[in-house]
Amino acid sequence: MLQTILILALVIETVIYIFLAYRWWEEPLSLVFIVPLILCMVVVVRIMIALPSYWLSGALRYRDKNQQPWGNSLYALAKEIDARAMMFGLTEPFHQWVMPKKTENALQYKDKPCVPVLLVHGYFSNRGIFWQLRKRLMAAAVGPVYTVNLEPLLGGIDSMVPVLGRRIEQVCKEANASQVIIVAHSMGGLVTRRYMANSMATAVVTTVAITLPMPHEGVNETPMRVKRFITLGSPHHGSEMSGFSIGQCVREMRLASPWLSALEQAETGMEYPPTLSIYTLNDDLIYPPESSKLNWAHNIPVAAVGHVSMLFSKPIAERIVAEIRK
Repeated sequence: MLQTILILALVIETVIYIFLAYRWWEEPLSLVFIVPLILCMVVVVRIMIALPSYWLSGALRYRDKNQQPWGNSLYALAKEIDARAMMFGLTEPFHQWVMPKKTENALQYKDKPCVPVLLVHGYFSNRGIFWQLRKRLMAAAVGPVYTVNLEPLLGGIDSMVPVLGRRIEQVCKEANASQVIIVAHSMGGLVTRRYMANSMATAVVTTVAITLPMPHEGVNETPMRVKRFITLGSPHHGSEMSGFSIGQCVREMRLASPWLSALEQAETGMEYPPTLSIYTLNDDLIYPPESSKLNWAHNIPVAAVGHVSMLFSKPIAERIVAEIRK
């Protein structure tokens, strides 16, 4: 669904530019003027994708006297504009072409002990958001790297858990592995946490030989499918910015939401896998950024990078590679 929306948006935008160019040609204006005008409009549209959220998060920072250095903020904004332009204009609408699935196979690792890596995206995204990070992980030869498309687009987080659960089983089967390493961006971290909580609950029920109805399907009876868990800018405790978006999953990501409280309760006494949470102090979608900290994780703050551009950052990719190789 997201792919259809993004392609339709690109088509409409292109039609508008063609219409304006035709009208300006009738004025008449020469190509010397028309081409720069169209290019300026293209650039302005891409800038506006990131500016509103930066204005809103900036207002919240000002309210809380939590401003970041101007240099870091402007650099993060510039990188975020670039990352979102790439994300919405190419990698997500055309993810089948820029990220062919045939390169996800585990054939080159079939004779080597390895744990497959699964990349889990966040809100209003698809697997295409991992275009750059996936290339870097594959170049580092950390193992076979897989992706997933979570559905439904604007549904509840619980409804996405079965999709993730089935994908994990597919990855384990294809890679001939019993566990996966999950690298999750934004909301993907919450989907993974719910999956792990459900898996552990299933394991407990199986251990005591009691058959009880589970609230969510899509989990396997084998506990600890997740060997290592890495999150990037995940709103583990919610975000004030969630009030400006739509969808059930967004309501569940609000600060101190009932869903987040229920998740923390479900995790009580859970055996956690080694976990790393990387978050940016210049995040424009997760506020406060410290919401990404988990008391049972190793938390690493970074700066001068935005929410989406974390996935395009070479230093962050190198830190992920180091964590996977532990």
